[in-house]
Amino acid sequence: MTPEQNIAYQANEIAVGNLRSNYQPLGILAGPENHAEYVTRDGFFASLGACALGDYDPVRATLNLALQYQKEDGQIPLRVEERNHALSYMKVNVTYNPPLARYKSSQLWAGTTVDTSALFIISAMNYVRVSGDRDWLKENLAHLEGAAEWLLQRKNGLGLIEEEWMASWADMIPGGGSVTYTNVLTWKALDELSRTNAIWTKERDDLKLNINDKLWDKEKGYFADRIGRNGKVQNYFFADGNLLAISWGLVDNGRAEEIYDYIDSYSLNEIPIIVCHPRLPRAIDLFVKVVLPYYHPTKRIFAWWGPWEIMERYKLGDKEGAIRGLTALSQVITANETVPEVFNKKGRIVDGTIFKPERGVSWGAGTLIYMMNELEKMGAFK
Repeated sequence: MTPEQNIAYQANEIAVGNLRSNYQPLGILAGPENHAEYVTRDGFFASLGACALGDYDPVRATLNLALQYQKEDGQIPLRVEERNHALSYMKVNVTYNPPLARYKSSQLWAGTTVDTSALFIISAMNYVRVSGDRDWLKENLAHLEGAAEWLLQRKNGLGLIEEEWMASWADMIPGGGSVTYTNVLTWKALDELSRTNAIWTKERDDLKLNINDKLWDKEKGYFADRIGRNGKVQNYFFADGNLLAISWGLVDNGRAEEIYDYIDSYSLNEIPIIVCHPRLPRAIDLFVKVVLPYYHPTKRIFAWWGPWEIMERYKLGDKEGAIRGLTALSQVITANETVPEVFNKKGRIVDGTIFKPERGVSWGAGTLIYMMNELEKMGAFK
């Protein structure tokens, strides 16, 4: 075993321990301390790693918890709390029995969360495909289609899914509109459903066309982060939607290579991956620097996007670059003996005065495990 392989497997072992420590009877917690709630977004992404491990029970529990709190109109909650998430940061312990569902971020001015309804479908279909639990799908398909119908009610005049302020995972950023990340997730959810019922095919194809037509920046060679609700294109690079578009086949290899050319030209992957480049619009940039500086996306690395960058780089043929990125990310995990939520360009965990980034975060651990499983399938460690 090479040194690069050795440290990657050490990091994977840490990730497995982190993820499994967050399994609870109701599902997968987002983390052990600061995020010890059932954040469905985190649980759905983490479920990719749990399924790769064959840990189907916590995945099914996470899906069933989301179903329990799904609204009649089809919306899936963002969090199910047994304690107040926001107050817990200030060491104020307010508990709920039974648990309480939340449908938007705890950030002030946050709008209704959209991406969790798409992720619910993606996670569920992956669970059914890997586990073979067709009975669960048969029993709950109507709920998945209800979530898709709720998503499509958010389609705007551009033919894109629109969201309100601070309504996706990057809830530190004021702004809304047609966000690439959320639209890519919705397209993937429709793609999954279209394999079960062809009635979703046209909606899937139309959304794919609109994403590629309206959000692609031809001059810069990547998807712009969003088109604001005022119609203005916010054409900075955000890694999330770009990487998922590559991984799930929304773009062809030509556009995928353009995206990686941009990443490489600005060295965004020394430790995969800086989320945002070059910087946010001035007013938004100042807001994030003042309010949530340790979450600043142009200066911080979130553990859950690096695995996608590494995996897709390997698929595109840059195997040496992928292993180099894997080694860098693995060194951060092994040095800290945990999968951190967010860290800086030197691999150091960044803490705030009140808000503390999580250690042992399920989303980051689960995506790393998923990536390692995919790399093994591709023969990366032979």
